[in-house]
Amino acid sequence: MSDNAIPSAATTPSPPAELSQDALLQGVVLLGKGGYGDAPKAELDRMISAVRTSGRYAFVTGAFVEQGSPSIESALESLSNEGVRRILVVPAFVPMDRSLRVWLPKIVRRWLRKRSDTNVDVVLADPLGDHHALGDAIRQIVVDAERRPDVRTNAPRDRGDPSWSRNPPHKHHLLFCMGPRCTTQDSGELLHRLRTALEKRRMLSGPDQVRITRTGCLYPCNLGPVMVVYPDGAWYCALDNEAIDRIVERHLEGGIVLDEFTCPPAAHPYKRPNGVHV
Repeated sequence: MSDNAIPSAATTPSPPAELSQDALLQGVVLLGKGGYGDAPKAELDRMISAVRTSGRYAFVTGAFVEQGSPSIESALESLSNEGVRRILVVPAFVPMDRSLRVWLPKIVRRWLRKRSDTNVDVVLADPLGDHHALGDAIRQIVVDAERRPDVRTNAPRDRGDPSWSRNPPHKHHLLFCMGPRCTTQDSGELLHRLRTALEKRRMLSGPDQVRITRTGCLYPCNLGPVMVVYPDGAWYCALDNEAIDRIVERHLEGGIVLDEFTCPPAAHPYKRPNGVHV
């Protein structure tokens, strides 16, 4: 799918004044899976609101494991900066595959290792699909569905969109990874920076436009964030703000592939500039 608005979780509000000191030291991060458009953010925001109404936690915020922002590391950093000393991380999506079950604890431990302040505890809750309460919720949803009408009742006429049958002329096609590991490296924020730079140069329309497609995992994960630029076949890895700015100016506008940021397909492994594996 082509790139649309990147879902972005709700910001963390100030805590209510009546909370106890213990509650002020405890916060929650709800993890969503991410996706396209505004729907993932709206769903996660509803869950965030539900947890806030309990009054048990001073700070409740959200993050996405892929296809959205902020990342889990950004959300943890935000709560820590608010003085939270115990953070409950809740995977609020189904299904949660085996790789995520292994990888999420690693990401949290990596974030903790990077911090000089060791007075923060992070607890990872059981996946939503493993919790007994999910069965009760599903049963209620099925019962509620009994009262709903047939999908054809008062339905609008189904019309095809001719634009989905057209491949617009373009000069460059960018595949921008928004898989889980690139997302933890803030690929969502980098994609926003990329789009903003291209919009300022009016490079997102017309016959020489740059087309951006958000993707799932592109591999190699340890070199993320990753972006591939066609027709040149340039694999840009370990992207940061500087790399995005220079790629827009020199490659997408000037036509010069920047080899210093590329990791061409090869049999040998590459070393990430900062040595971090994800």
